[in-house]
Amino acid sequence: MKTYGNINHFIIPDSSTLETVIILNFFFNDNALKLMNENIDKYPTLKGLDLTKSTFTKTLTEIFGNKEADKYIAEISLNGSLKKIPTELQSTFVLSEVKMKWDFLNKQFVSDGKIGIVSIDKKQINKYVNGYITLKKQKAGDEINIYIEFSENDWYYFNYKTNIMQALSSIPEFNTAIRETKPDNRTVKAENDLPNYQYTISTETKKKAFLKKVETEVEN
Repeated sequence: MKTYGNINHFIIPDSSTLETVIILNFFFNDNALKLMNENIDKYPTLKGLDLTKSTFTKTLTEIFGNKEADKYIAEISLNGSLKKIPTELQSTFVLSEVKMKWDFLNKQFVSDGKIGIVSIDKKQINKYVNGYITLKKQKAGDEINIYIEFSENDWYYFNYKTNIMQALSSIPEFNTAIRETKPDNRTVKAENDLPNYQYTISTETKKKAFLKKVETEVEN
């Protein structure tokens, strides 16, 4: 995971907020990601994501440098989007305009407000969706939770912890794609100082527990 953006710290109250671009690249089921891309196209009324905002343009500058970034920014200003996702941004998820605040109780960052999806698996989306993201650093290993909704009945949940990515959706075909993939084809063996990694199906219980916890925090 790579993050770019701004950190704001407020002395009174003692708190921090982030305005970020999050780039997540992980081994996952191609058919499940294809289904996500097909499904989000069913919701043309989702609010469009403005890539000219400073959070994303600053990210382009950090990644590509001023000269090349200016070309992409001009392209966005002219077309409202990138003509093609650059190789450096071709990842499982590229998210933008993700506002996050510090959760003192659970010692993690929690997203606040809608989540901007720039792309899913190299396909440009540029839409805002409802959802939650939490980022937590801990001795046992970092934990990431992502819950996104295209609609009330079309949602996706991802949990990464200790080198295992769990995922679940309200869409049966998404879950079937994961369940029917043989374990060996869901696993990346340890190599070049990187540990074993595997993706697998999650549970409704885990998703509900996450939503209950994060929604309580947001309400407070």
